[in-house]
Amino acid sequence: MDEHPDNESPLPSVVAYGVVETAKGEISIALRERLGNQVEFEIAVLGKGEFVELADEVRRWTYSRWVPGTPCPRCSSLVREVSMQAKADRRLVLAICSKDRRLWIYDSETGMNQPVPVTNFYNELMLHMNIREPKIALDSQRLFLDLDEFSDSDLFRAFRSYNQIRTKVTLDSTITVLQERNDSFFRKVIGLFKSKQG
Repeated sequence: MDEHPDNESPLPSVVAYGVVETAKGEISIALRERLGNQVEFEIAVLGKGEFVELADEVRRWTYSRWVPGTPCPRCSSLVREVSMQAKADRRLVLAICSKDRRLWIYDSETGMNQPVPVTNFYNELMLHMNIREPKIALDSQRLFLDLDEFSDSDLFRAFRSYNQIRTKVTLDSTITVLQERNDSFFRKVIGLFKSKQG
């Protein structure tokens, strides 16, 4: 078989990410979605200088081993979880870590955790909430800074529309949110802001 690297197609999405921490720096490993018969992975040295051996390893972590109810693999902080039901025996959990500023989706059917790009997800959240004020709508870091102000329903709807455009989880049934949080303070403030303008 005559296979050559594909340098022209857009980069596939990251499906797994982890880091080996050593006394001299960190090595990150990212695995991308399969494209045709090729799987791409990236190994990067994070920190000062270069090193070629895993001397003085401190620890290693990956999002792939995360399960609902456990802390963030990177920083050990509590994670915001939005539980969804895809069918009777399939649970999806959107996990968001404010401290690490990352989000990922857990699928009980496959046991996989796939990273979700922050900016694209936040765009869907802002569209769903009909927020157009540039200072808010274009600042994706607000997802983490204001996380408690978004309801589970808001985050669920944003994921559902994001997943329809950029599939992270292939679904053969509709998904529903398992639990609702009260409407957010943030939505109430935005509603007041809109009513004063209108």
